[in-house]
Amino acid sequence: MLHPAEKTLRLLLARYADACAQHETAPAPETREAVEDLAYTLCVTTDTRSLAEALAAADRMLEDHVAERKRGTRRARAHGSPAAV
Repeated sequence: MLHPAEKTLRLLLARYADACAQHETAPAPETREAVEDLAYTLCVTTDTRSLAEALAAADRMLEDHVAERKRGTRRARAHGSPAAV
């Protein structure tokens, strides 16, 4: 399975959280639909079948992205390259 980019995951999670907050504040068919659409998008993006699985998978993928970035920074420093920002 291909892993989505870190920015993509963070954007989807932020949009989902925002949609949930809007629906809780002012429930309406439109806000409910936005929450459902974003939940579906998270499932498709993370190749899962439920929102709970999608959120857990997104967290794992973000942890992987952060770990990979740290490994890359350490590798660059070990080879005398300036650290990537």
